Amino acid sequence: MLLLHAFALVALGGTGWLGAWQVAAWQDNREDKALALRDAAALPLDDVLGADDPFPADSTGQPVTVAGEWLDGDTVYVEHGSGSWVVTPVSTAGGSAMLVVRGSTEGGGAPPVDGSVTLEGWLQPSSASGVRVLDVLQGMDRDVYSGYVITRSPVESGLDPVSPDQLPKPDTFTSLRNLLYGLEWWVFGGFALFLWWRWTRDELERVRLVAGAADADEDAADPEVASNV
Repeated sequence: MLLLHAFALVALGGTGWLGAWQVAAWQDNREDKALALRDAAALPLDDVLGADDPFPADSTGQPVTVAGEWLDGDTVYVEHGSGSWVVTPVSTAGGSAMLVVRGSTEGGGAPPVDGSVTLEGWLQPSSASGVRVLDVLQGMDRDVYSGYVITRSPVESGLDPVSPDQLPKPDTFTSLRNLLYGLEWWVFGGFALFLWWRWTRDELERVRLVAGAADADEDAADPEVASNV
């Protein structure tokens, strides 16, 4: 029975945690945290995201400052809406590159940039709806951060500004799916609790019947009890 109790505790703890995690994801998708961070004070990039760190989900839209050297030769154009985003990496002090969206153009070209730069922008994760870091990484010979930065204002006057508002909002179905997954995990937890109760009840009943049968055998074997009967 100890194994059964341990199984019940693990099942309830696991399903409860997974359900809470999915519901939290549902709530996060309903809230546009990037807009809440939009006007926050800019933090140094290294205080938010390290060169080899996975992207922190709660830092989407966080304003950051980026300092380094332009790598204009690695500029790429990412189609977005009716135009293209001009994305140029900036080599930071540690040697890794941060992709920077300088602005948007409809003409398919942008003036070159070079030299040192210090800029502010909104930190964004790699995504199919914005800039896919892995696609850019294939053409570079250095490490690249796991996110990218959208500058607060175009680096050149000939580019149109880009803002996080232009990124698509989370799919409503995806958010609802997280909620349903959370409820499903809790149903699994309830089923595990029912199995624990059922098996425990059956075991107690079996023990009671065995104890009752043993008492009856003892009474039958006792001569005094037998004579009274």
